[in-house]
Amino acid sequence: MIARPPPSTSETAAQQDARGGSPWHTVGPDTITFRLETGPHGLSQDEARRRLDRDGPNELAETPPTSPFVILLHQFRSPLIYILLGATLVTLLLEEFIDAGVIATVLALNAVIGYTQERRAEQSVRALMRLMAPKAHVVRGGREWSIDSRDLVAGDVVLLESGARVPADLRLFSTTALRVDESLLESIRGGAETETPLQHRMKRFAHVVGIVVFLSASAAFAIGVSLGAPHAHMFMVAVALAVAAVPEGLPVVFTITLALAVRRMARRNAIVRRLPAVETLGSTTVIGSDKTGTITENRMTVQEVWAGGQTMTVGGSGLATLREPPVLARATPHDLTVLAGVLTNEAELYRQNGTIETQGDPTEAALLVAAAAIGLEPEAVRGAYPSIEELPFEPDRQYSASERATDGQCVMFVKGAPERLLDMSTRLLGTSGVEPLDGRGVLRAAAGMASRGLRVLGMAYRPLPDAPSGGVVPSPEALTVVGLQGRLDPPRTGVREASQGCQAAGIRVVIRPARS
Repeated sequence: MIARPPPSTSETAAQQDARGGSPWHTVGPDTITFRLETGPHGLSQDEARRRLDRDGPNELAETPPTSPFVILLHQFRSPLIYILLGATLVTLLLEEFIDAGVIATVLALNAVIGYTQERRAEQSVRALMRLMAPKAHVVRGGREWSIDSRDLVAGDVVLLESGARVPADLRLFSTTALRVDESLLESIRGGAETETPLQHRMKRFAHVVGIVVFLSASAAFAIGVSLGAPHAHMFMVAVALAVAAVPEGLPVVFTITLALAVRRMARRNAIVRRLPAVETLGSTTVIGSDKTGTITENRMTVQEVWAGGQTMTVGGSGLATLREPPVLARATPHDLTVLAGVLTNEAELYRQNGTIETQGDPTEAALLVAAAAIGLEPEAVRGAYPSIEELPFEPDRQYSASERATDGQCVMFVKGAPERLLDMSTRLLGTSGVEPLDGRGVLRAAAGMASRGLRVLGMAYRPLPDAPSGGVVPSPEALTVVGLQGRLDPPRTGVREASQGCQAAGIRVVIRPARS
């Protein structure tokens, strides 16, 4: 929602205004005035509410609901139903009104049951879509907030981090290693519905029934005529044979069975939009699930800090008495491990009314809470170690890095998977100072944490001779490992029982681990 980068020297703001209007102009070398009347500290909450009232919510026009008539027609989209409709027409032409009435009643009952279920499911799904509003991170009044994406307004400063969805049309004014996945923007031509296994089998069965009925009726007609029976009489016999062979009761039995299954799933808080889809659960052999926020509560907390060969338990709610940020040259291994977790971090922590609030990735927020739990205020730590350049975490790199200034020198702090850090490290910070790297000892400590159900992050640093040039963080090398932090994300209530139920039903559960 913020403007694009300032005009280059080859094109002034006035020239941009002339060709279409630039949303900002440069007043001085470090000062930018926006036409949107915003800045690095964002809008105030009052101004954001005023613009939301003026411009409306940031959301696409809602797709109109499927009309009841279309839902009703959908109940007749089946080859078996087509055969029954044909049988109804033939019996009417033959004035067999009782047979025609029976078949028509079956078709009507099938349509009513299917229509009622799909109509209810359509309304339920739309209600859930209104409740599941995507979130966006913005800066308002100098503080980071998490809001519904629909509440974004023109002029909001939007923060994006690795894995986040772009919530609106944005103009970037500050980026670090930006990469955007645009695959969701690709159009899908055709958009045909995928058939469930049961629908596919029913369709194939209807084709077989149609062919068998036609061949049987034709054979009966041909045999009767060859034996001397009148053509008109044998035609009536062939038609009667065809109508009798059509299983008119099958569609309604099929629909009622699925409707009962849908009601059973509804009692377990599962919504099935279309009746045949309930059968796919019975055909499921593998369930793939994300871990963080799905299997777990997405409430990460640091439990242990290992440094200098010793493990320290981190407790409390982050309300310890505040102390000054440690000086790099005199910091203990435990303090330096926590310090590195704060400085390679994009989350935010706020203290309000004796409690703390966090914004950002749960893993990184947990590292800030761990710092607060030992009396280190993250904001004060960052102030004591000003940022020079940042390299955010990416799964393919398995680490994040931050260039910081302290005591007249530049220091690179790195956070990442222990195995990845060991590949880039040559030394270890022990209780008596820097010593040769004992990689096996670090891995044993990490394995011990993992055996207790903790997810482990390693911390390292390296003083640099010069500040980085060109705005690029160099690849970490010759690092000094300072310690490990073990975090716990407790599983949700009922996860164990659900997993056991899947296994008892012959369904394999595959869990995708989140990034470290």
